[in-house]
Amino acid sequence: MLFDVLGPLQVTAPAGPVHLPAGKAPAVLAWLAANVGEPVSLASVADAVWGDGDDLPKAAGAVRQLQRLLGDVLEVHERVRLAVDSEAVDLHRFERLVAEGRHLLDHDLGRAEHCLAAALQLWRGAPFPELDRAVPVIGLVDRLHELHLVAVEELTGIALRGTVGYPLVAQLRAEVILNPDRPRLRRQLSIALYRTGRQVEALQTLEEARQELPDPSYGVLQAALLQHAAELDDGEYGEC
Repeated sequence: MLFDVLGPLQVTAPAGPVHLPAGKAPAVLAWLAANVGEPVSLASVADAVWGDGDDLPKAAGAVRQLQRLLGDVLEVHERVRLAVDSEAVDLHRFERLVAEGRHLLDHDLGRAEHCLAAALQLWRGAPFPELDRAVPVIGLVDRLHELHLVAVEELTGIALRGTVGYPLVAQLRAEVILNPDRPRLRRQLSIALYRTGRQVEALQTLEEARQELPDPSYGVLQAALLQHAAELDDGEYGEC
């Protein structure tokens, strides 16, 4: 059985998708998936889902509902445990693929690209939306968002080593709009514009970045763009 939390919660059994009940049960399952393999107290469930560690009856009711749905996959004793391998939860496959992809960057770009692309395919949206950024899960959600952006940047870095076309420029524009505080994405957009013959626009984009989010690397890249540095034709330039 698979549990996908990188976006709205999805559960898939060998026979196909599992229909989740309405109410708070999906949020409870999302919290258990965040702690896959670990016994979790009802107080922890209540705190993560209802914001009140003393709201045990509601937590117990949701757990019983899930137990009827999932059977032995959900172990209920004094504590509750989602008894599946960690790889059954997509966030762990995502983390592994990003780590493998980054490790391969220096010696096998093809495999690195495959791993990073596979990781990004798992990302359907904000993780754990059922928990509505509850305090116990904020750290994990923020870490996953950061890892997602790193994967996007690394995969874009690979793309910049090949032929650059307008689709990559459009993709980078969208990423910069969503994540204006990422200097590497802004540099990558400037390089992609330059590589598609739009030097003036590349410089304008970089100047806007310097005004909105000062970063020393922008000056280095600006000089390279003005000098038509040969290195710009082979990928990224400067500190990334």
